[in-house]
Amino acid sequence: MKKAYILILFIFLLACSDELERLPPAEVRAAEALEEIKDKLTAPSEGWLLEYQPTPESGIFNMIIKFNQNDIANIKSDLPVNGGQFIEQNISYRLDNGLAIELVFETYGAFHYLFELDQAAFGGEFEFIYISENNGNLIFSSKSDFSSPTVITLRPATASDIDQFSLEEAENINAYDSFTPQIFGGLAPIQKLSFPDRNTSLFWFIDASRRTITADFISSGLTEAEVIASGDKMKLSATTGYKYSNGQMVLIQPLEFTFNGQTYLINEVNLDDFSTTDSEVCAGSITQFPEYSGSIEGLGNINISKSFLNFEGLEFKAQSENPYTVNSLFAFDGDGNSLTDIGIIADKFPNATAIALNYGFDSTDEPDNAFGLYVEGDNGETVIYLREFQLVSQIGNRLELQFTTDFYFSNTPQGSEEADLTTFTDLLFEGGAVYIFDLPVDGLKVFWLYNPCNNYEFVLVQ
Repeated sequence: MKKAYILILFIFLLACSDELERLPPAEVRAAEALEEIKDKLTAPSEGWLLEYQPTPESGIFNMIIKFNQNDIANIKSDLPVNGGQFIEQNISYRLDNGLAIELVFETYGAFHYLFELDQAAFGGEFEFIYISENNGNLIFSSKSDFSSPTVITLRPATASDIDQFSLEEAENINAYDSFTPQIFGGLAPIQKLSFPDRNTSLFWFIDASRRTITADFISSGLTEAEVIASGDKMKLSATTGYKYSNGQMVLIQPLEFTFNGQTYLINEVNLDDFSTTDSEVCAGSITQFPEYSGSIEGLGNINISKSFLNFEGLEFKAQSENPYTVNSLFAFDGDGNSLTDIGIIADKFPNATAIALNYGFDSTDEPDNAFGLYVEGDNGETVIYLREFQLVSQIGNRLELQFTTDFYFSNTPQGSEEADLTTFTDLLFEGGAVYIFDLPVDGLKVFWLYNPCNNYEFVLVQ
C-alpha cells in the first residue's frame, strides 16, 4: 500500500513538473498582462471619461483620456489654468508591472498640476495601480496614498461628454480669484449670492483650485451696505466640493439650512450670464470685478458678485483696554516675504519685536488711535514707536484711516525713527484702507489684515 502512495505522488509531481515546463517564463507573462491592459485602455473609440476627485474633501475635475498604442495619451480637461495648458494635451504614459500593474502619466499635465497644489499636500496623483475591470469600466487606485488611496473609475466616453465640461463657466469663476490674501496658504475668494426674491445674501468662500465651497454666513439685505447694517445674520459652517457640468456648479454635498423661517437647499447653481463691473478698490484705481447672474432651483434668480465681507472680520472693533499686537514676524510684502527678513522692518527696525495698533485705546500716556512698532532698546527694554491716525471709517470689516504728522515715542528718538516709521505705516496702509478677516488659531482671537492696493498683509491678536 505504501508503494502505491509513493507511485501516485511520483506521477503527480511528474505531471506538475510537465505543466510548469509548459508555462511561459515570468517576464513573458508580465508582458502579456501589460499588453492586455494596454489593449483595454486603447479600445474605446472616444477614450475614457474620468471624474477625478483627488480626495473626499476636494471637488471633481472632469477629464477625457484617449490612450494610443504609441504610449501617448490625449487628455482633455475642464481645468482652465496655466493659460489653458491643460484643456487639451498629448502626454506620454507608461505601463509597468512590478508588484502590480501601474499606470504612470510621465509628461507634466493636469494630474501633475493637481499633485503640486498645496506644496504637494493636496492629494493629487499621477501614478495609479490597476485594480480590476467592472462592467466595462477600469478601476485604478492611487499608488502613494497608503492610508486612504483614491479610487478612480475610467468609463468609456461618448462623443457628447465633452459638451458637459463647462470650460467657459470654470474660467469665469476663476476670475473671482483676485485681491485675496496669500500667506498661510491663502484665503479663498468670497462670493456674495444675492436672492432678490428673498431679500437675503449668502456669503461663501469658493476655492476654484481645489473646487470647494465653504458657506460663511447669510444675512438680510441685498447690498453690502444693507448686510452690514442688518442685525439679522446667521453664521454657517458647511463645506462641500463641487464640479462643473452643463453650465452649472454641481455641489457634491448639498447645502441646506433654514433662515428667517425659510428653507434653503442648494444642489446646483445655474451660471447664466457673466459680466464685469467697475469697482474702486483703491482710490483712483478702477478694477473690473466679475458678476454672474443665474438661478437655483427652488430659490429663484441669483446674482453672484465678488465680496470682501467675512463674518468673523465684522467682529473687529475698537478696543479700549488693550492694543492689538503681534510678533513683528507677521507682516508680509506682496510676495509673501516677512518684513523682518526682507523689507522695511529688516532694514530700518531690526530690533523690532512686535506690531501694535491702538484702536480706541484708553491710555493716559499713549494716543487712542495709533499704529507702529515695539522695539527692543539698548538696555533690553521695550521702546514704543507709534504714529497717530484719524479714523475715517470702519464699514463692516473695511478699516479706513488717515495718518497724521503726530508721533509717540516712549523714548526720545535718536535718528531717523520718525521718517522710517512714516515709511512703514504708509506702506502697510497704502491706499488708506485694509480689509479684516479671521485667522483661526486655537485659544486666540486673531485677525488677518489685507491691503488690496499693494497686497501687503499682517496679523493682529486681540
